[in-house]
Amino acid sequence: MTEADILALTYFCKMTIRRCASIKNEETGVTDFDENVVIVEDIPCAVNGNVPNITDTDITSSISVFELYCRPNIDLQVGDILDITLENGNIETFIASKPFPHLSHLQTNLTLKERY
Repeated sequence: MTEADILALTYFCKMTIRRCASIKNEETGVTDFDENVVIVEDIPCAVNGNVPNITDTDITSSISVFELYCRPNIDLQVGDILDITLENGNIETFIASKPFPHLSHLQTNLTLKERY
């Protein structure tokens, strides 16, 4: 069992990764952008609660930042939209920052797509 396998035992959330892709309509020749292109579904992951914001101003204090952990082989890119089913069954939608790969896991900051 590898270190990635051991860490994956702590992933109690599931995510679906959506990515914005350009899709060309063959009939009209028009290229549209669709942010609902599903890349993968039901990927085990872990989400760390609200990470303190380093720059605390009136604007940035209202932005919640979270951390995502998943296996290192997951195709995650900046700007991906993640629909994550949390441990309690609630589904939240996040936007991924630049992923930081480790040998044992992938780590990235997330922001909520919709602000509350």
